[in-house]
Amino acid sequence: MEKTELISKIDDVLEKHQFYRNKSLWNREYPGFVDVIDLQISKSKDMFTINIGVSDEFVTRACWGISGADMVEESLCTVRVRLGKLLYGRDVWWNLAGSTGIEEVLSAIQDVAIPFLQLNHSIDHMIETL
Repeated sequence: MEKTELISKIDDVLEKHQFYRNKSLWNREYPGFVDVIDLQISKSKDMFTINIGVSDEFVTRACWGISGADMVEESLCTVRVRLGKLLYGRDVWWNLAGSTGIEEVLSAIQDVAIPFLQLNHSIDHMIETL
């Protein structure tokens, strides 16, 4: 599968949750927070992983000067995790050519990543996650 096709499939899942995209980075604003989902392709371009994060807008503005008008990258998030860690407790890279892995990722974004993001829309839960 081509990267553009995978992005389109992820778009289909995240559109329902009010995410907007720039290249392979998705953001969603929630009062005081920004949810981030990032598609990372391996250097060999045959594997991929999904990075997930929640940015506390106060922290992001204070530390990096990023306002709500800017796309927030996953590396700047207050709480960060990879999808494989949420699913299996370890880092996972999926084969870009294998449709089974892609379907697993799309389901996991819906069923695991979105609830993780929503749970961390509170400082108390962020502290627990950290």
